[in-house]
Amino acid sequence: MSAAVSVGGSLVYEGRYGFADVEAKKPLQGNDLFAIASLTKIFTAVAVLQLVERGLMALEDPIEKFVPEFAAIPGVLEKDGSLSPLQRSVLVVDCLRHTTGFIPSPFIAVLADGRPNEMGHKVHQILEESVDNLDMSRKLAKLPLVNQPGQRIEYGVSVDVAGCLVEVASGVPIDEYLSKHILGPLGMDSTIFVQRLTTELEERVVKCYRANLEAWKADANAFWDDGFEGERMRLCTPKEDYVIAAPKVLRPGASLLSTVEDFMKFGRCLLQGGRLASGEGQILSAESVRLLTKDHSTPECTCRPPLHIVNGATEDPADKGFGLTLCVDKGSSGGGFAEWGGIMTTIFWLDPKRDLVALFFSHIWSSLVYPLRPELQRIVQRNVPEKLPGSREIAG
Repeated sequence: MSAAVSVGGSLVYEGRYGFADVEAKKPLQGNDLFAIASLTKIFTAVAVLQLVERGLMALEDPIEKFVPEFAAIPGVLEKDGSLSPLQRSVLVVDCLRHTTGFIPSPFIAVLADGRPNEMGHKVHQILEESVDNLDMSRKLAKLPLVNQPGQRIEYGVSVDVAGCLVEVASGVPIDEYLSKHILGPLGMDSTIFVQRLTTELEERVVKCYRANLEAWKADANAFWDDGFEGERMRLCTPKEDYVIAAPKVLRPGASLLSTVEDFMKFGRCLLQGGRLASGEGQILSAESVRLLTKDHSTPECTCRPPLHIVNGATEDPADKGFGLTLCVDKGSSGGGFAEWGGIMTTIFWLDPKRDLVALFFSHIWSSLVYPLRPELQRIVQRNVPEKLPGSREIAG
């Protein structure tokens, strides 16, 4: 595992523990690559907001404006198996707050309304068989929704569709777009889609491990007891490996690899209101960064942000709302505390009050097993002053 904390633009902690390859006893290095999984979504949200700034799309645009097939979604699948007509179109903003109503991926076993996710395997099949994001989106448009747009949060492929919209509106593939407009300007030279790995970069990828979810689900307390005699973690098989088993399609919601050093550049940029470290130019306006970190929850959507899926939370907190791919304070007008994570136990948060960015990267599927996020936040809060000189909201 690798971690870093930046305060006021300076690293106050950087550390690594363990191995990049446990079996080979290969120590972690600072430039080792981690699958950041759902942290990829934040880059796609920034890309969408860049296109909004350029007038190429609006958050309230219906997604069929970019992919016409979405105008013919079959309907909404009700609990009794019947189909109801859509009450409105799926909007761009729905893709970034997970309120599209799209069927979630199969690792989400239960829908937000308590129904079993019986059609998740179809989404998995689409991801496996699609050649690109447009192909994936067109196939997805043939499936019914499981909720009315805007009604509930269903964590799944919504941001992948947002990435498709970026491709259509910009005219270039998502990897090229991110490289030119975000990764390149920030000097994030080690951040790359897993599907674009070179032989040289493969040597830097941390091995993927899997927590013993079966034992944990059976008795979580016994799982963490010192006397536990079972296997807590093991090397992923090729079919389980997040890197080896990645689908062909460059998923804008899940497929980036990065380093702690690279991602810290991105976090600092957001904290500085989208400005580059050099002070010359920015990837996003301060207004758009505030929009990114604003609570976009709606009165009709009563679901809480699903932090338990990606950040090791024990439950989804009632005092949190959803920004654009980020969990934020409920009712926030933007510019405040924001956080997210990934299924491979990658954790990220911004704390403007302390002028702080914190990162924790590991390579263990799944982040469900241990509540690392709240524990790490308590550790950081104990060791960083409540208020630093010049503290503020996200820079304007």
